[in-house]
Amino acid sequence: MAGEVDSLDGTDQVVVINAGGSPAIWRMIDGVMAMSRKRLANVWDAIERTPEDARNMNLRSGLMMPLQSHIARRIVGRTQSAKVVGVQQPRISDPMRGKINLSALNALVNMAFAAGMRVEMRLRKVA
Repeated sequence: MAGEVDSLDGTDQVVVINAGGSPAIWRMIDGVMAMSRKRLANVWDAIERTPEDARNMNLRSGLMMPLQSHIARRIVGRTQSAKVVGVQQPRISDPMRGKINLSALNALVNMAFAAGMRVEMRLRKVA
C-alpha cells in the first residue's frame, strides 16, 4: 500500500491517500487487505457515512484551506485573527488547527467575508 493511512473507521476499512493524491479504499477480505475498485472523487466520499456528509465536508475543506492560508499570511496571532473575523479566540483556533469537524459551513463563510475574502458558490445539475 503506497501512501499514507488517512482514516480507520473501525470496520476493517482503511482509506489510503496514494502518491498522486487520490483516495483508495482498502478492506479486509478473507484476512487479506485488498483495494476496492470503486473510484472516488475525494477522500470525503471514502470516510463519511453519507453522500450528503461527504459533500458538506468537501465544501468545508474548500473554505477552510484558503481561509487558513489567508489568515496566516495577513494576520498575526490568533487573538488578532479572532478580532478581525469577529469571533472569540477559541472559535478561530479550530479552523486554524484544521479541526474541520468543529467548523460549521456558515461559520467559515462568515469568517472568510470578515477577513476580506470573496466567497462564491456554484450550483450544477447532477447528471
